[in-house]
Amino acid sequence: MDLKELSTGQLEAAANMLKAIAHPMRIAILSFLEDDT
Repeated sequence: MDLKELSTGQLEAAANMLKAIAHPMRIAILSFLEDDT
């Protein structure tokens, strides 16, 4: 699949999925950094 074939809606949906997947990881990193101090 070529990027030119993707619609704005598809790109937004993919971005939202990546954000949802990454969110728990950000929380874990912040917790790790807070515990390390």
